[in-house]
Amino acid sequence: YKAVSKIYVDGKQTDEYTTRFGIRSIEIIADKGFFLNGKHRKFQGVCNHHDLGPLGAAVNVAALRRQLTLLKDMGCDAVRTSHNMPTPELVELCDEMGFMMMLEPFDEWDIAKCENGYHRYFNEWAEKDMVNMLHQYRNNPCVVMWSIGNEVPTQCSPEGYKVASFLQDICHREDPTRPVTCGMDQVTCVLANGFAAMIDVPGLNYRAHRYVESYETLPQNIVLGSETASTVSSRGVYKFPVQKGASVMYDDHQCSGYDVECCSWSNLPDEDFALSDDYDWTIGQFVWTGFDYLGEPSPYSTDSWPSHSSVFGIIDLASLPKDRFYLYRSLWNKQANTLHVLPHWTWPGREGENTPVFVYTSYPSAELFVNGK
Repeated sequence: YKAVSKIYVDGKQTDEYTTRFGIRSIEIIADKGFFLNGKHRKFQGVCNHHDLGPLGAAVNVAALRRQLTLLKDMGCDAVRTSHNMPTPELVELCDEMGFMMMLEPFDEWDIAKCENGYHRYFNEWAEKDMVNMLHQYRNNPCVVMWSIGNEVPTQCSPEGYKVASFLQDICHREDPTRPVTCGMDQVTCVLANGFAAMIDVPGLNYRAHRYVESYETLPQNIVLGSETASTVSSRGVYKFPVQKGASVMYDDHQCSGYDVECCSWSNLPDEDFALSDDYDWTIGQFVWTGFDYLGEPSPYSTDSWPSHSSVFGIIDLASLPKDRFYLYRSLWNKQANTLHVLPHWTWPGREGENTPVFVYTSYPSAELFVNGK
């Protein structure tokens, strides 16, 4: 819908502004989960940085639309703007294309992660920046939740809950219609010091093995996977033998496309799928990440040439889907059938050796034929 506001002075129109808005309801109920327009559902979301890969960080509406189109085909229905205030063009596209959004402005509060981070400006600018974002986007129906931070070191400080309360109160004051979350990775700290207990929606970054403990400890009786998985893979690259591993490194600085590798702090998608299936109080997840991005080439060091791009993405830096895309699609996209086989079939030098074949499918079963048999 569009609301047109007009200002008249002495009977003459002096200004006009059109606001796009939508009508929908959001509700989070303890033990029962997340409801959109009265219907129970779980976030099938991804985290995205603000850049567009090799196209750079400048806004390109066609490229943003292409990214969202790919995510929609995968069955993704939500985007977390990690960890930057989004461009208006992205939010408007999410309104148009039917995505939900978690808007997140901060990766740092008053305690530093790096020398020239936001901590240098937090005390002076945090409220101003937060209010600006809330005023800019509180009329956009795609926005269903505000996030006040990501893995901030302040979460473990004795006064951390006071800073969190300060930011959450700003959100409640300027927009009482939406809940507030925070991406927390130091679970032991936040369960003990009251930090997690005062957030509307406790968001856990990874730590899937501590979801049940968090649910049983916290008064909200709800857990959001604010950042999940961090499985690592390189498109079209397959490593042998095929075995699950954490922080596995190779001489070519790639990761296996078999989707069996993650980092020391993260996990494979199946753990998140199981938690979502088994418990109503897990209200969904935001996978790290929808797309590869420049920086954080884990498990390799940022100083280890030529590593420069991350390999967390479900889709690579050139916006080409990895095999993992079809794993998520097989579970998330209920409107289309998925059948995807990996790896490729050209293996010079592996004659006579067994090559594992993986199938991602939404069908009840799949049958493999090799050379017609």
